[in-house]
Amino acid sequence: MIRLGAFLAYALVMVWPGETIALEGFATVVSGDVIEVKGRRLHLLGVGAPDLDQTCAAKWRCGEAAARALKIRIGTDPVRCEFQGQTEGPMTQGLV
Repeated sequence: MIRLGAFLAYALVMVWPGETIALEGFATVVSGDVIEVKGRRLHLLGVGAPDLDQTCAAKWRCGEAAARALKIRIGTDPVRCEFQGQTEGPMTQGLV
């Protein structure tokens, strides 16, 4: 399992009475705060990042930089995501 450390410490945990709902597999980075595991998009709880196409000062592509940084942190190992709940849209929030 990948150790994401403090960088993603607040990401995905949904606890039903007596059980934790989780998803394990290889992650694809969608943006600086969203991954996809087994076809399900997951927003990393407690992580905020610029939109993928967002630029910052001096036309720096900060959204793409955030996605690259997350990809480096995740690496190529499988991840375990514990669900925390739904976002306002179709994504689930969770802890990696």
